[in-house]
Amino acid sequence: MLGKKIPKPIIEINLVEDYGERSSDADIAIEFFQKASYVGRVGNSDEETKKVKDVIVNWAKNDALKKGINVSWGSKPVDYQMMVLINSILTTTAAIAENFNDSEREIVGPWLNNLIKKVAKSKWKDRQDNKAYQTSYITLIWGLMVNDLLAVQNSINTVKIAVHDMRPDGSFPIDTQRGGMGIDYNNKSFGYLLMMASLLKDKTGQDLFLYNVEGRSLHNGADFVIKSIMEPSKINSIYAISCPDGGDQFGSADNPSTYFISIATNIMVYANKFPEYENSDFIMKKYFDTFNNIYLNFIQSTPSELFTLHPMLISK
Repeated sequence: MLGKKIPKPIIEINLVEDYGERSSDADIAIEFFQKASYVGRVGNSDEETKKVKDVIVNWAKNDALKKGINVSWGSKPVDYQMMVLINSILTTTAAIAENFNDSEREIVGPWLNNLIKKVAKSKWKDRQDNKAYQTSYITLIWGLMVNDLLAVQNSINTVKIAVHDMRPDGSFPIDTQRGGMGIDYNNKSFGYLLMMASLLKDKTGQDLFLYNVEGRSLHNGADFVIKSIMEPSKINSIYAISCPDGGDQFGSADNPSTYFISIATNIMVYANKFPEYENSDFIMKKYFDTFNNIYLNFIQSTPSELFTLHPMLISK
């Protein structure tokens, strides 16, 4: 499952900040930790679980991602790709947390805590930016792991404010404007909100899917994403604004990027969670093979099924 390629700790990232550029080393690490999360959830190999744990401990001992994860512009937030990497490490750690002994937790806990602090300090131009929601999702997972009630409450507030900011059709005003990537970024925004609401319901009992503002709720958000899958060009062109230095590099207002449709992880989680909704039937039929594939079914998991939240020591 994991393969032979084990990522060495990346101590310093040399970010190329041009739009769309990525670190190949970080992508290799992201792929490893995402596979490792699957191992932690459904794997039955003690050998592979130990391999994953050893990688995490080794990264922590070497203070991986110590330098270079922040961009140089604005208030210097953590780079998007770096947040994806940190999130994949965090989720994997949560998935196998019960396998760490106390001394290992005392190594991993403070290291992750420092990374999450950097993520939590990240500020974006708009509160509706998908990266702002990504930040809240990461800090929510950590907040539940270390019993940080303030972090949990901040994520609750983020979801509620997002519903306030949502248009009546379920779209998000900032991300849908982003040229050829409008519906892709909107899908990311909905995805982080969906996962936060799922995790909060599973772990705290607070059901934010019931929260609505003048008829708007997360269900409206799901409807807009599903319409984007049904008619991507038509839906993207409603709000997209020409963005030659950004989203238009991967499409245009009338011919947007549709890469997210081939994956559709977020909306499959929604359809799996709410099969009674009319549009869920479309998703289940479109992605029939995924819904009936034991391995691929992993991506439909709700956060509580992805991992068991286990306390991590952040100090002695």
